[in-house]
Amino acid sequence: MALDACFLSLLTQEIDGVVQGARVEKLYQPAKDEIILHLRAPGVRARLLFCCAPNCARITLTEKDAENPAQPPLFCMVLRKHLMGAKLERVWMPQFERAIFAEFLGKNDFFEPVKKYLVLEILGRTANLILLNEDHKIIESIRHIDLTAKNGRQVLPGLRYEPIPPQDKIAFIDADAADLERILATDKPLWQAIMDCYSGISPIVAREIAHQGAGRFDTAANGLTPNQKTALAEALNQAAERIRNADGAPSAAREIATGKWLDFSFLPIAQYGAAAEIISYPSAVALMEDYYEKSAEDTRLKQKTKDVEQLITRTAARIERTMNVRKKELKEGEKAEHYRICGELLQANLHRAQSGMKEITVENYYDECKPFTIPLRVDRSPQQNAQLYFKNIIKPRPQRG
Repeated sequence: MALDACFLSLLTQEIDGVVQGARVEKLYQPAKDEIILHLRAPGVRARLLFCCAPNCARITLTEKDAENPAQPPLFCMVLRKHLMGAKLERVWMPQFERAIFAEFLGKNDFFEPVKKYLVLEILGRTANLILLNEDHKIIESIRHIDLTAKNGRQVLPGLRYEPIPPQDKIAFIDADAADLERILATDKPLWQAIMDCYSGISPIVAREIAHQGAGRFDTAANGLTPNQKTALAEALNQAAERIRNADGAPSAAREIATGKWLDFSFLPIAQYGAAAEIISYPSAVALMEDYYEKSAEDTRLKQKTKDVEQLITRTAARIERTMNVRKKELKEGEKAEHYRICGELLQANLHRAQSGMKEITVENYYDECKPFTIPLRVDRSPQQNAQLYFKNIIKPRPQRG
């Protein structure tokens, strides 16, 4: 995922510099996974978006003016109760993990100052947005997670909030050349070895560092030349320094052949070569707005295409079922004439038929009085057999010899 802890650290610092000290003027939940805070301060009007959708969880400043539901969802009403009029003190990311804390200072029912926290966890399919009180107890969350969770970490109202468990890796913000020994001790591709060593970076960052160090990112980690090792150490130091100094170079890559968005990073991107157009942005917020808005357009187009394909598939299946029914009816219709003849000939020869007969051969006066054999059911009388043929609803069952 491109929205890793490295990019988030730059993004949250940018956002904090804009919204710090602003008050919550309005609060909306335009979609089930989105919250938009309208913030206001002297000289500042901003919209802060929290999104915990599994495929595009993020926090950013937005110009989005989404249509809001007539009846606000429960989570929206809870947030309004606790955050309306509150001052946004700061936005930060603790522990270099993909969890963003927004700290608010408001008042309780007795008009005493009280702190609340809105926590956005960007964790893939389990992304969540959680409201905490000043003691870090959960007031409410968009997604309730009970004991069935694989990691056993519950997110339920009334429970104490448990931070995201840290990974057994080095936080990339602390990366330096001393980590090379650990990285180069495996025969895995270099980018994978970098991913295994550090937390807080996405595959595109690991590939970019490997590309800068070795010229290609899939070179075996334990097969680097001395010059490549020196270049890798320098690339690691430079990337980590960008994070420590909040000196990012937000860039996004778009495939030239298809126009498809490939990825984005806090680093300049060179790994795609001539196959991709690299777009640089003045800020992480500007990249987020552009990338996700255009990606959303692509997603909406894909969804519409998928909906049309599903409609065509369902319609084709319905037509096929209807055709099969009509073919069956046509086939039964062809038998109807035969059943009618059997019934009429049997009715005309009832005096010759007897109960218990398996069949009777009569003259077919519809076909020059040629012999015509009519199957009979042994458990029915001749008259009943004739009626079955006229009704054309029961085919004579074959008799076992």
